[in-house]
Amino acid sequence: MPGSCDLLLFADEAPLAVNWHTPDGKNRPGLMWLCDLPASALNEHWPQHTFRVHWAGGESQKECVLFKGCSEGWCRDSVTEEQVFRCELSMEKSTVLQSELESCKELQALEPQNKWCLLTIILLMRALDPLVYERETLSYFDTLKAADPMRSAYLDDLRSRFLVENSILRMEYAEARVVDLSCRGLTILCHLEQLPLVTHLNLAGNRLRRLPPTLAMLRCLEVRDLREGRDPGVRAPNSSPGLTTSPNTPGAERAPAPLPWSHR
Repeated sequence: MPGSCDLLLFADEAPLAVNWHTPDGKNRPGLMWLCDLPASALNEHWPQHTFRVHWAGGESQKECVLFKGCSEGWCRDSVTEEQVFRCELSMEKSTVLQSELESCKELQALEPQNKWCLLTIILLMRALDPLVYERETLSYFDTLKAADPMRSAYLDDLRSRFLVENSILRMEYAEARVVDLSCRGLTILCHLEQLPLVTHLNLAGNRLRRLPPTLAMLRCLEVRDLREGRDPGVRAPNSSPGLTTSPNTPGAERAPAPLPWSHR
């Protein structure tokens, strides 16, 4: 992961001297770095500005364009194209995994409480197609928790991780900036580094005891819904910037309008 000294910012091919910082302010190597653009970086008479960030520690660089009259601009890697949550399978591998899945289901029919068989079924479904098998996967999670109650907390967290991943995949397929995770029985939030462009996040009706500090990575977040059904002890992280309670929507927290432009 890069540090602040590894990042170089260029505006229209001219280097900019900026101070980089992380969302939590600790400035340790991390997945997200922020900077404030100097006023001289923007010229209102130009039709567009091109910003490029270069990572000095490697070959990686990213570029985005801010057009005149627009309040934001970005570029991002695709979770689906990069296969972040699962490996791309060839036809041959898919056929083998499908055969293994059927074999495991046959074994589970003979040994309904076989926890290793149940877990293998869940993981095979994830590898084949997490969205197609989502409903069936959740059913197997319920069976597995009943068979292995000593690991129920671990299984709840694993189930939550899979549901968050599925929601991110759906968001990308729909080309949306809204994530609805309401009433999913979530016990943890993860992969928030994949959601820097999300504007609306619905977390109502879950089992979250606290919100992670990584929620501060959601820099475009305008509405965060934490209404009825949550654990009464849920706590928001101190680093969630600019979110205040809206009096007209109990439990919904709304951020003020974004600045004219911020680098993402």
